[in-house]
Amino acid sequence: VFGTFNVRSGLVASVHSFAQSEVGPYFLVLLGAVVVASIVLMVWRLPRMHADYEFESLVSRETGLILNTYVMVAIALVVLGGTLFPVFSELFRNVRITVGPPFYDDVVGPLLIIMVTLISVGTILPWRKAAPGLLRRRFTLPLALTALVTIALAVLGIRDPFALAGLAAATLVLVASAREYALGTRAIHAARRSSWPGAFGSMFNRDPRRYGGYLVHIG
Repeated sequence: VFGTFNVRSGLVASVHSFAQSEVGPYFLVLLGAVVVASIVLMVWRLPRMHADYEFESLVSRETGLILNTYVMVAIALVVLGGTLFPVFSELFRNVRITVGPPFYDDVVGPLLIIMVTLISVGTILPWRKAAPGLLRRRFTLPLALTALVTIALAVLGIRDPFALAGLAAATLVLVASAREYALGTRAIHAARRSSWPGAFGSMFNRDPRRYGGYLVHIG
């Protein structure tokens, strides 16, 4: 809604902007209504927003989810700040200064790499808490494969640190997701004595939110 308000009202100059129109104020009212309704719903449902168990350890999947949420909020704030920077610069300095793609590459790029890395770490970490031995068993193979792929990419000529870091993070996501699919398929195959393709398909029927989520991570 806010993006539509921007391009329809002419608040920020953009290649996506439409001709000046009178619908901007209507979108502003809609945006305010959405914000107010969201706050009301959050306050109303706050008593129900609690965990079924106590937070036990910082080394857990819960911590990964929380940290990733913070990173996504930071990305949203950076994009919002960069989008509205011309408005604020004109308001306070009487000159419209626009930030370009290099700003988003330099600021949002590292945050995206952190986000993708945390997605992988959160996928591998167990819920609630993890013993050192369990962490070693879960992380050894994904980290080793990621290191090998990163070294191979560097040997093939990729030298940019950000590119290597991004590709390493993406590789870790692929390996972590593939590991979860392999473990799930093996468990169903052993329990039901079904074929491997059948076990793989049953995995999605058994827990579509979990294994569908891994597809989102891969995407």
